[in-house]
Formats: sequence, C-alpha cells, structure tokens
Amino acid sequence: MLRSIFGQALDDGLIVRNPAAKVQASGTAPKQRQALSGGDRATLRAHVAGDRLGAMWCLTLAGLRRSEILALRWADVDLSAGTVTVSRSITADASGRRGAPTGTRTHSGARCLPLVGDVVALLSTLRADHGAALGFEHIRSGFLAVDQDGTPLRPERWSDMWRTHCQTAGVPVVTLHSARHTSVTTLRAAGVSDDVVGRGMAATKRS
Repeated sequence: MLRSIFGQALDDGLIVRNPAAKVQASGTAPKQRQALSGGDRATLRAHVAGDRLGAMWCLTLAGLRRSEILALRWADVDLSAGTVTVSRSITADASGRRGAPTGTRTHSGARCLPLVGDVVALLSTLRADHGAALGFEHIRSGFLAVDQDGTPLRPERWSDMWRTHCQTAGVPVVTLHSARHTSVTTLRAAGVSDDVVGRGMAATKRS
C-alpha cells in the first residue's frame, strides 16, 4: 500500500523517488485461490441445474459476482435475445443484512452478457414459476434471487446455499469468488467466442 501511495506521489511530481520501492512486504504469503476442476465444475453444474434457482447458480459459474446475482431483476433479462444486463450490485450492510442496490464496482462492471447453454430454458422456467407464485408485477421488475415467498435473499444466505450445493454434489467447497475462476472455461465450453468472453469477463478480473 505504501509503495502504491509513494508511487502515485512520484507520478504527480510531489517527490523525486519512491522511498518504499525496494521494501519487501512482510507477513504470510497470500493463499492461492482454489478453483473447481473441469470435472467438478460439470458435476456441480449438473447438480444445481435441478435446483429451483438453478439458472442463478449457472450464472454464478459463468462469472457473475454474488452482489450482481442478488441485484438482478427480471427487467435485466432478455430471454428472446438470450442476454442478461448487469448494471447494479447488492452487498451486505453494516449489520450483515441485505443492503440497498448500488452501481457496479467498476465502470466496466456494467455489461451485457450472453446466456449460454440451457440457461435461457432455466430462466424461462424460473420466470414462469415466479409468475404463478408471485404475480405479473414480480416478473416485470422483481428480483430473480428470492425465496419461494418472494423475499429477496441476503448475501450470507446465498453463500450458505452455495456451500450446501458443493457438499451435496460432492465437490470441493470453494468460495463463490473462487468459483468465478471457472467462468472462462464455462463460456468457452458453451461455444462462446473468445472476443465475447474477453469483453464479458473483463470486469470479473477486478474483484
């Protein structure tokens, strides 16, 4: 952090050299992020596809952050075009509960992504279920990640559900952040071109 601060001061012409340039960081080495193997990813995806919120879990495996998943509304989904627009995020507030929607973490975080594989069909089923249980207004502007009674899910609840899915499917229990490392593999396996993968996943590398 100090190297970064002094480096900015050097760029701004406030100092003539960075006094922290040769200082070595102390402490333990950062842990390597664990990602799902190709086989584990396939096993988990097959498992979550049968869940009520299977489409949302598939979007998680395609690279969306938890905060982005929880902020998705039906108005963001275009089933005809096969796309989903990410334009906001929801994180936990100071008490650990679901906070108010905010913008994406970075400018490039706002993006339109293709819905790959069977996600369109899964979303269509979820939309029909929401319409039958929660009404027309919900499928116009309501959130996708909700309980069966329509209550939007809290961030920690989403993480708990993820861990349960990993355990039930018999795959390593990785964090939601680590699961995003499988996103490029997921998109390429679905036949998405490299240029679309590059544009769509550019924001995910900054989390």
